[in-house]
Amino acid sequence: MPAESNRQIIANEGSRLDQFFKIMITFANAKMKMMKENPKHIRIDAYNYPLPDERIAKYPLPTRDQSKLLIYRQGEVSEDVFTSLPEYLPEGA
Repeated sequence: MPAESNRQIIANEGSRLDQFFKIMITFANAKMKMMKENPKHIRIDAYNYPLPDERIAKYPLPTRDQSKLLIYRQGEVSEDVFTSLPEYLPEGA
């Protein structure tokens, strides 16, 4: 098969992938909109995940404001402490 044909096949595959991802994003956005509009569409089984017993807080910390704060920003998850919460809130909140 000539090199030009290979490039065309790769270009077509890339185009198909782009179309697929656009469809998936559209579907996901529609699903999110539907869930916001009607919470009956939320499925509790979508929130099941393994959680080892040692990761479950059974008692509060002696200094409660030092408890962990889970941060989700721009697709990234990180940890901080609760006293840092104001740093993550919009100005004037």
